[in-house]
Amino acid sequence: MKWIAMVLLLLAGCASIDVESMDATQAMQWLKEKHAVIVDVRSHDQYMAGHIEEAVNVPVVSMATFAKGESLLVYGNEEWQSLQASRELKKMGYRNVVSLKDMNDWEGKIVEEDLSNMKTVYLAGGCFWGVQKFIDQFQGVVSTETGYANGNTENPTYKDVCNGSGHAESVKVVYDENVLSLRELLEYYFKVIDPVSVNRQGNDTGVQYRTGIYYADESQKAQIDEVYHEQQVKAKRKLAVEVGMIKNYTTAEEEHQKYLDKHPGGYCHIPNDMMHLEKSGENPEDLKARIGILAYDVTQNAATERAFTGKYDRFFEKGLYVDIVSGEPLFTSMDKYDSGCG
Repeated sequence: MKWIAMVLLLLAGCASIDVESMDATQAMQWLKEKHAVIVDVRSHDQYMAGHIEEAVNVPVVSMATFAKGESLLVYGNEEWQSLQASRELKKMGYRNVVSLKDMNDWEGKIVEEDLSNMKTVYLAGGCFWGVQKFIDQFQGVVSTETGYANGNTENPTYKDVCNGSGHAESVKVVYDENVLSLRELLEYYFKVIDPVSVNRQGNDTGVQYRTGIYYADESQKAQIDEVYHEQQVKAKRKLAVEVGMIKNYTTAEEEHQKYLDKHPGGYCHIPNDMMHLEKSGENPEDLKARIGILAYDVTQNAATERAFTGKYDRFFEKGLYVDIVSGEPLFTSMDKYDSGCG
């Protein structure tokens, strides 16, 4: 049973949430009058290419970082995107949310990020749904997308791949090497694959489920070879992991992007406990003191809370349930029901 905490939040009227909308001039004046977090809800690539000074990019930066009492100025590519994101944030419990009508009218400073530390590698490790979810947890991972790599044709579809195009289901990983080295990333990767299995990971079989490490920058090959050799020594036999330059890569269809975020109960060949390797910045003793011994054992040591004893077993007040460790929103009280199993 997942251990959760509760943050009370009145949810009445969520279906038709009103959000204040401002043009650039009004928003700049509003920022002068109060402290606010500026939230950019565009893709990370668009954020890096140019964003309002001091803006944070969601979901690269988790909203759990900010208190519900914070004032938020939200912007996207177009007004409808800003409004939609603002309504979702109000549903999450942020009360003072303002939507920016048009970022293009902004007269303040626009910041372009230094991309020199960003590197890209492509990892095939069986079903790409699970691999993407696993990789997304690590600090230093800037963005991921699922796709099809190193097959015989260009621009394959999912159907083509399943019918033998020769591509491997892969995850394109953009990472900041100043935060996460390629060695560290590959060591994580080897934790969730069977490196000696040929065209099979978990219950999935076929050439599209082979393992592979594909690079676009020749300078990465030495690090890849070094980790590969270490893993081969550990396995005491030849690895089945393919290593080579990326070719014929195609981004997968939208339905396959962040699949397990959209479908939390969806199929995954990677064990659930591997999705939580990235711990919070707290040391174990501080975390234990903050959340309690039982919660610590459940969340960190895979312990189980005895049925019908939990604080929220018969708790049905309106509100938002969040993860007790990270503060990440999980579900609302509208989703909760008495299953009868504790």
